[in-house]
Amino acid sequence: MVSKLANETLQQIFSYIEDANVLYSIIQVNHNWCENGIKFLWSNPFRDDIDIINHTKILPVLIPFLRKDKLLDIKNGNNTMVYHIGLFDYPRFITHLDYGSCFRIVLKYFETNKDDFECFMDFIDKQYFEKSEISILQIMSDDLELRKILVITLIILTVISHGTPKISWLKIDIKYNDIKRFLDVTDEDSEEDEDTDDDERIEVSEIKRRYRIIINIESSFSCFLNTDDVKALFVNLKYLELGKLTIKLSILEILSTSCTQLKTIKIEERYFQLIREPLVTLIKNQNHLENLRISGIANSLKLDYEATIFEIFSSLELVARSLKKIKIRGILVTNDETFKFFDKCRNLENLSLDTTYVTFKNLERISLAELPKLCTLKLFDICSDEDDVKKSNPIQAIFQNKKISLNLRELILLNESIENHNLLGSIGENYKNLSFFSTQITADSDIPYIFTILNNSPKLEELRLVIPLPYISNVNTGFITELVKVLPDRINAINFFNLICCLDEYRYFLENCMVNLKYFHVDFSVDINNYDEFVEFAKIWSKKKGKEIKNFLESRRKLYVTWE
Repeated sequence: MVSKLANETLQQIFSYIEDANVLYSIIQVNHNWCENGIKFLWSNPFRDDIDIINHTKILPVLIPFLRKDKLLDIKNGNNTMVYHIGLFDYPRFITHLDYGSCFRIVLKYFETNKDDFECFMDFIDKQYFEKSEISILQIMSDDLELRKILVITLIILTVISHGTPKISWLKIDIKYNDIKRFLDVTDEDSEEDEDTDDDERIEVSEIKRRYRIIINIESSFSCFLNTDDVKALFVNLKYLELGKLTIKLSILEILSTSCTQLKTIKIEERYFQLIREPLVTLIKNQNHLENLRISGIANSLKLDYEATIFEIFSSLELVARSLKKIKIRGILVTNDETFKFFDKCRNLENLSLDTTYVTFKNLERISLAELPKLCTLKLFDICSDEDDVKKSNPIQAIFQNKKISLNLRELILLNESIENHNLLGSIGENYKNLSFFSTQITADSDIPYIFTILNNSPKLEELRLVIPLPYISNVNTGFITELVKVLPDRINAINFFNLICCLDEYRYFLENCMVNLKYFHVDFSVDINNYDEFVEFAKIWSKKKGKEIKNFLESRRKLYVTWE
């Protein structure tokens, strides 16, 4: 039966599979499945969900002279670069390029094959880049190990370009751990997290070494990118992601004039002033941008910061009608005209503001915008004008917009620095189609509104309630004994943060819970002395209800139970 499926049908099925292990199993079934599935396995060879040791095996496939027999030819003076195609022309299938992952794979390969690098360094410089005005190796790095790794990375990129694919997905995200070995630091010396970029906590000399390494790594990519033939690889680019340690200027300058088909742009940057012009150009040149994520550091008050942020977001006015998803994180929005583009976001489906300062006027612009297709709204850790938030919640006006309320399904509100005031009252009146609801409780006056929201939300499937630590003394948590009796029938997931304080409350809630829970997550505000009793009761209750525990995560302040 399977063997009779048309090739087009097989490829249509395989195109929905992203798991590399499943795709690898598919090409083992038979020759026909292999021929139809191989391009999907090799479309994204640098994906980051594969064990790094196994991942290095793709290098001798992409670069045949990394095989021992080819290395022997080079050692014997046969310096002819010939690309030998195996069963398939693998580079031709590549549509996704993760440069950071590619660098990590080569780095791991280097650690176990150092001798193999020695025999072709001169060959690469003379043969591979002989048309360059200067040696590309000279502009890469003075660090010999890094030079070798960058050479192999460049060769991979060039092999891909010779395969004449069209790259639709590009990610460049260099992590701190990727460069740590070149900074003369050890794990004992460094207390930094894997992805740290906190320049304020690092000595100036360390910052200079760090960015010298990063610039060298990305200069090699810019050199590769800055030719007409290679630029053509990216004319149909749909997805672009540049991480926070990435030096983006030269890359954006090239892509901003050659890429016009982007659907997704994700930029994480500390100093937007440095990339202001090419980023604005890139945004304005897009024909159908749908997804935008702008992430920064919320304490970046530097020269021209306000004007830079204003210009970047003002550029969205040209593409606002096609935008479906916007996430803004770690940005200071201080110019009252910055969010003017929301007036044109008629197709926006998902909006997230996270760890961001937004003036009252800009929040008001969102509240006045027509967003009839908005399905998901996440407002997390937002700050606003200090004098205004003492009187009212500046977010409340958004929930009085009837055009926003019609299709909203997911709502997340957690803004510790702003009291709710009458915010939940507006939600209870206008939002009746929620399937996911998360909010903070800052006073006893919020509690009746929680009941109203639950009574008006028959489609609700997940509930998350949080009492932020500064407000614990303001809230009487005894209300959960009544809350459990009014849970909508569809609820299967509950998260409580600082709502349950003792075993009796935990026991009462579960014993009176009539909905079919799939998971129940409880975070306590303090260590629980009788924690074992909580765990034992959860197991006894599950057995009594005939529910099989799928996962159990326990600590002195957390108890997460997931059922089949």
